[in-house]
Amino acid sequence: MQHNNIDLTGRSAIVTGGASGIGLAVVRRLLDSGARVAVWDVSERSLEAIRPELPADRTHLARLDVTDWAAVEAAAGAAADAFGGLDILVNGAGIADGTSVVQDYPLETWHRELAVNLTGVFHTCRAVIPHLLANGYGRIVNVSSMTAKDGSPNQAGYVASKAGVLALTKTLGRELAESGVVVNAVTPTLFDTPLYRTWAESMSPEVSEWAASRIPMKRVGRPDEAAAMIAWMVSEECSFTTGMTFDLSGGRASF
Repeated sequence: MQHNNIDLTGRSAIVTGGASGIGLAVVRRLLDSGARVAVWDVSERSLEAIRPELPADRTHLARLDVTDWAAVEAAAGAAADAFGGLDILVNGAGIADGTSVVQDYPLETWHRELAVNLTGVFHTCRAVIPHLLANGYGRIVNVSSMTAKDGSPNQAGYVASKAGVLALTKTLGRELAESGVVVNAVTPTLFDTPLYRTWAESMSPEVSEWAASRIPMKRVGRPDEAAAMIAWMVSEECSFTTGMTFDLSGGRASF
């Protein structure tokens, strides 16, 4: 699909969870817009699978677990050194493992979802923000979920962690409002990604159909549609909105 031109020439970005799904769509869109991109993902196999399609002179791939603070801090420094600074952070890494009601929810699943989906975002923001402040400019987009607004049964850890991302985004928006660094979030509904397909397979057909039926457009989203919005959000044109949530819901959002 042909898309509008968003000029990110000269900008340097980090995309977490960048080897698949929405993260990969964002990587492709930012590269198409002229940016240099550090692609972080926990899957070495996924990183190697996409390596041939990426321009070697404008990408920096790193296998990274965002729950590991020391690794995140080191990787942020390495990306800044490779690119001569950082301008953009897109937090796309996330997991959704829970399929139980709260009283049966595995403790290890709860802690893991909070660690990846919320603490991981905190880690990357904590590591990257000093580089953005050094520029006096920056754009951060945190990928949350529509479930953070309206809940979802049998996914307490995922929903709670994604709601925390919205609260963290609001806090960062206030903290950085005068710095030139803009921080916003997106809340995708169901998108055609590996994460969605894994979730759908773990649920009964009735639950999957019920979830899709809540989208007024009666379809799941495409990763390139999310990437289009995020590309604008990380551009200079998104300059007077911070701490805000942008919906990617196919009409599902009511607030």
